[in-house]
Amino acid sequence: MLAALPLLGSSPAASAQPPSLQDMQLAGRVLHFQAAQPSGAMVVAIAYNAADPQSRDEAAAVQALLGTGLGVDNLILQPVLVEQRELIGPAAYDAIFSATGVDAGLLGAALRVRHIPCLTRQLEQVQSGSCIVAIRSAPSVGIVLNTANAAASGVRFATAFRMMVEEP
Repeated sequence: MLAALPLLGSSPAASAQPPSLQDMQLAGRVLHFQAAQPSGAMVVAIAYNAADPQSRDEAAAVQALLGTGLGVDNLILQPVLVEQRELIGPAAYDAIFSATGVDAGLLGAALRVRHIPCLTRQLEQVQSGSCIVAIRSAPSVGIVLNTANAAASGVRFATAFRMMVEEP
């Protein structure tokens, strides 16, 4: 069972830690809790800001962790790097994982156009409404869901999941 603890108290230093395999497994479990119950291959756009070295590094680390496909429950997360300006482009993907430094306006616009979930390790992206779910796997599991932004993007999560998470 997925447990969720508050992300409150997260510091900028905590988000500066490199992403971990546990972060990606947690992201997969969150995606599994969508109301439509996805299964099989799921293409995940790893959004990054090419002008920001930290953003590029985090995106590359996430891509490396996912490899050619990371199995989580009944999903296989398949990564594709997407520079932030291309988020609304013609490429098809099923979810967005946003790295640090991604422009909030571009990210929010992509959610409104694509109607897909957005996950991040950056709590401020969820608090600002540009992403839907913030995750953290260490030092303890934390999940924050912006239900207003999820609703505006047409993304729905199972009731059981919504009861386990915190709102910003």
